[in-house]
Amino acid sequence: MGTESSQFNTSFFETNPSFTATSEVVELTRPLAALGLSYFTFDRHYVDGSRIVLTNHAQWITHYWKSGLFKRAIFEQAPSHFNDGHVLWDWLNREPIYSEAALHGIDHGVTLTKVRGHCSDFFHFGTLNKHITNEFIINNMACLSKFASVFEHKMKSFIKNAENEKIIPHASNSIWAATSRAADKTQDAFEDSLLGLLGKREASRIFLGEEFFYGHLTRSEAILLRELVSGVSCSDISRKLNISDDAVNKRIRSIKTKLGGKTLCEIGFVAGRLCANAVYPVLGR
Repeated sequence: MGTESSQFNTSFFETNPSFTATSEVVELTRPLAALGLSYFTFDRHYVDGSRIVLTNHAQWITHYWKSGLFKRAIFEQAPSHFNDGHVLWDWLNREPIYSEAALHGIDHGVTLTKVRGHCSDFFHFGTLNKHITNEFIINNMACLSKFASVFEHKMKSFIKNAENEKIIPHASNSIWAATSRAADKTQDAFEDSLLGLLGKREASRIFLGEEFFYGHLTRSEAILLRELVSGVSCSDISRKLNISDDAVNKRIRSIKTKLGGKTLCEIGFVAGRLCANAVYPVLGR
């Protein structure tokens, strides 16, 4: 049983369990204000293309569905790149979704992802506070992950109720492959692995596994990738590594080619899988 996108009328938003639980979500997410985060939405995408959504900002999510913005979101269009981890919204194209979200008091933030056998969960945290930097978000990632777990536990009955009336945005075209897999390693494992390899000062290249056709990243590319995954902006990377903006962009283009990603968002997801492959350093030149 579900609701197709053609039925996104006023009565749908007034009666669907995904939206009638908003007051409970508002109450549960009040502690996020201590971190300067005012927006939260939980999205669960199932392998058949259906989903549920629980939010503390029904006005924005209603607009998101009514205006068809879900057709443009990276989380709707590129499921093959998802793995357990996080995506800073600054990695994504601002138009059209995030520029419109800003009109609803949501300007920037982060999305945590959890991949399961039958679905993938997305925990979206947002804010209009310009003082909440990517570095601050990264430093509080453990707190956000803990909140996500608490949310699932506290809202278990609401999630179950919403599953009885799943939303079907693409009724004739499932965006999820039935064989959607969970990631073998977490983002933290990737960072530990990469940092370990970069710690070998004599290592000039880091070779990748079969999935990447046994290609390699140069040491400078691996260092830049580490900074990107940590949420550092391109301009800050330029200053931190003392290289030009053109050099940063050139290395990013090379990394995209080698890892098969088109955007920084996709590169972030792919990077989370690197440690699940045979990744090892080669010494010398």
